[in-house]
Amino acid sequence: MPIKVGQGERTPKRRPKVSKAVSEVLAHEPKNTASHEALSKQAKRAAALRTAEERSAVAKKAAQTKGFHGRKEAAQKAAKTRARLAHGQLSSQQHEIEKEEIKENTPVKSQVADPQPNVGP
Repeated sequence: MPIKVGQGERTPKRRPKVSKAVSEVLAHEPKNTASHEALSKQAKRAAALRTAEERSAVAKKAAQTKGFHGRKEAAQKAAKTRARLAHGQLSSQQHEIEKEEIKENTPVKSQVADPQPNVGP
């Protein structure tokens, strides 16, 4: 299949000023903004604000987009956690303490400001 006019390989235009500016801005960003722990806490706080029906819908969508290998890895991780609980590496008391800490750091739905106040006629 012959290449049409204008469909050849394109070379990106280098933009050194933009590249330098972006690098400088990113250098000022904290390194731990997206740590595993921070992401986990945020996800758990967000889940606590949802109803059971919303959490179920989100879980179904996540399972679909995760694919076979992702589901397999998640199942293996869950099995590993269950094994740690069963073999005493993670006591059930420690597990409950971790769950309580999450609940304490999670705002109650009534305390969260409404992001879109009802404005109407």
